[in-house]
Amino acid sequence: MRIFDSGLTGAVDFLKAADRTAHARQVLDSANRAFDNAKSTPDEKTFEHFRTNVKGAQEHAFAAITDAVNAYTALRLLVPSVTE
Repeated sequence: MRIFDSGLTGAVDFLKAADRTAHARQVLDSANRAFDNAKSTPDEKTFEHFRTNVKGAQEHAFAAITDAVNAYTALRLLVPSVTE
């Protein structure tokens, strides 16, 4: 029963990580669009603000992807037949 519970916990962790990844990707896409629009502005401060937002969104997306990969790896170790 513990293996089953561990497998369910691993699956839930993976789904949560996948959801965070999708959300982080949406935030990154929005930040990139805003940054593209800011490129035409003559104000350097505005440009730097949006550039900083993109970098933060990239870091958040990379962290979310890493979490998803780790959760998937843990799930594969717990329940190998499900992932094949």
